[in-house]
Parts: sequence; structure tokens; C-alpha cells
Amino acid sequence: MHNQIKGIVTRRIDFKENDEIISVYTPTLGRVPLLVRGAKRANSRYKALTQLFTYGDFTISQREGLSLLYQGETIDYFNQIKADYDKMSHAAYLCELVNQVSQDYEPDKELFEWFLAILQLYNTSVELAGLTHVFELQVLQRLGIGLQLYGCSICNSQHIVGLSLTMGGLVCAQHVSQDDRFLVTDPVVIKTLLALNRQTIDTLANVRLPKETVQVLRQIFNYLFENYSGVYLKSQKFLTVPTKL
Repeated sequence: MHNQIKGIVTRRIDFKENDEIISVYTPTLGRVPLLVRGAKRANSRYKALTQLFTYGDFTISQREGLSLLYQGETIDYFNQIKADYDKMSHAAYLCELVNQVSQDYEPDKELFEWFLAILQLYNTSVELAGLTHVFELQVLQRLGIGLQLYGCSICNSQHIVGLSLTMGGLVCAQHVSQDDRFLVTDPVVIKTLLALNRQTIDTLANVRLPKETVQVLRQIFNYLFENYSGVYLKSQKFLTVPTKL
């Protein structure tokens, strides 16, 4: 039985001499592993369709485990992303995050919508880091390690003086002394993180990071994924990574 799906390519693997296996992230089926016959041939009609973070229309023969691509068309190749190293690095990182947090044939329509919207903005915007952090916040929630950003993580007080990475979120004056290792007290960084956490898909186009927060925020997210997520993100090293906390 043939099934038509829209999705974004998040992984590609060589298979046999001329074939490829790709993962397509979809709103209706989740992550779908697809065998694409002849994809590596020079004259393959699927050359563009099977590239990373290409958004396409896929007609598949759905099977248990590995499905088969029957035919497909590119919806958006994201030319501007693929012509820019920094944009490609961020887009590849998002693909890896999606692959780590998702399972085959387990849909998460909301995460797909975030993913697509951010790729579309990468393609047209100069802002990358802020958009990536918004997506990372979504992924952290799904991994069960989302930051507590609605009051003190210990007592829910609204009198916030810092962000504690060891305590998993904001902390008040009463509890700030409990973290003497990984504490962020810069009010601009905290205010920026709160603003990122309030974003919706409709407001993403307005995301801008103050320059003074870029390095610290990258350090925060690197620390959270490296120490609490249980996943190894190879593409993370291709982002601009400053000195560790």
C-alpha cells in the first residue's frame, strides 16, 4: 500500500552500491526510515530529494521497519542554508537533535512544526543561534531535562537572582548559595533565556540574541546536553563553541 507523506530528511546512509537509506521526519508518522533505490547513481532523480534537511513530498510503500520510496518531489531544497557553512552547521545540528529525541513511526507534530519553521527562517535570516536555542529548549523538555524557568526551581519564588544548572533552573536569593559551581547571575542572560522560552512558532521571526549573551548561552546548552541528556551530539562541535563554563 502506498502512503503519501511530507517530511524533512534528517539522516542519510550509503546502502549497497547504488542505494541509500534516509530518515524522513514527518508530522504524521514521526521518523520514517526509507530505502531509496539508485539514489547514488549520477542520473538519479532523487539526488536533490535525499540531501540533508531537504523538505519533500514522499510517496512510500510503508512496511514494518524499513519502508521503500516509490516516488517523490522536492518542496524546498533550502538553497541558502546549503550555500552557507554556519547555516548548514546549525541545520545539521537540528537534524541530529531530531534523530536523538524521536523514534521511528512515533509522531510529534508540534516538534515537526518547530523544526520546519526554524529551517525556513535559517534559510532567510541572519539569526541562527537564538533560533537554535529555541529548538534546544523544546528538545530538552522531551528528554525530561527541561529547565525550570517559571520561578525558583526549589521553592517557586519569583524573586530570582540566578540560573543554576545543577539545580535545573532559576533560583531565588534563599537558595542561590546551594550552587557554587555552575551558576549564571548575569540578568541579561537570564532575561534572554526567559524570552527564548516564551517564543511561539508565530513569533520566531523576531528572535534576536544580544551579542553579550551568545557565548554564555552556547555554554549553558552544551553543558546541559553533555551532562544530563545521555546523548552524544557529533554536530555540536561544528557550532561556535567558546570556553566551557
